[in-house]
Amino acid sequence: MSRVLVIGIDGATFDLARPWAEAGDLPNLARLMAEGVHGPLESTLPPVTSPAWPTFATGKNPGKHSVFDFIRPLVASPPRRGGGGGSQFELVNATSIRAPTLWQILSDAGRHVGVMNVPVTYPPAPVNGFIIAGMLSPVGGTFTYPADLLDRYTGRMKPYRIAPHVQYKEGNEAKFAADLLDMVERRGEYALRLMADYPYDFLMFHFQATDIMQHAFWKF
Repeated sequence: MSRVLVIGIDGATFDLARPWAEAGDLPNLARLMAEGVHGPLESTLPPVTSPAWPTFATGKNPGKHSVFDFIRPLVASPPRRGGGGGSQFELVNATSIRAPTLWQILSDAGRHVGVMNVPVTYPPAPVNGFIIAGMLSPVGGTFTYPADLLDRYTGRMKPYRIAPHVQYKEGNEAKFAADLLDMVERRGEYALRLMADYPYDFLMFHFQATDIMQHAFWKF
């Protein structure tokens, strides 16, 4: 089996990437596009992050992997006098996915895998390799498998970041962008270090900042 590297650039629309690549501003992507195969993908129904990435990871649609949104019904409350009942909700997480992911299948087959920052991977499941959970991971929770995965880099690298520190609001565009770029740089440094430190057959790194930035900056 040849080694496989997957890089997920969330929200990277060809409307922007293609002309920037052709202009020479994205030389690495331009080379990948020229020497490989590329094209627009149809999203899931609904076209939302939380069902879309489990669909990518499992090869199944939301009706088969059971993630439809960022939240899911928890329990139905009993009807109230004079009115209907209500529902309680919780955030979806990796245990909500009712189908094996590609890295779980490969791990079970004895392959070495590594996954970093893919949405809906918290809590990180045991694999033959490592997982750093992504979007929807709680701050302060154990978001890596093994739990001490990042301890070896303490003091040698900047702390890994699982979420932005700055929320966008009008007037703080520069601070918001700088915070996201710092997160991208840190994740890129960890990606390169993990590639060097861990043997792998399948490795996937996901970058969320492009999606977060477009939600705020697309109007510009």
